[in-house]
Amino acid sequence: MPLYPRRSQGHSWVDIRKVFRERVVAEIVLVAGRLVAEHALVAVIAMVALLVARRHVVAVLVTELVAWIV
Repeated sequence: MPLYPRRSQGHSWVDIRKVFRERVVAEIVLVAGRLVAEHALVAVIAMVALLVARRHVVAVLVTELVAWIV
């Protein structure tokens, strides 16, 4: 079976356009889904890095405060 229906196989132009439109829309949705997934992964990594950095900064501040008091 060919990738797209062909006029020479007896398909009408309406069928050909319909299949082409469905496949183009499916490809756009697939690419958009990949982009969203990649951005979500980057956002999660950034949030984890921010939490780790924040805890590190708090730990350093507490250590400095204790050292200053003592």
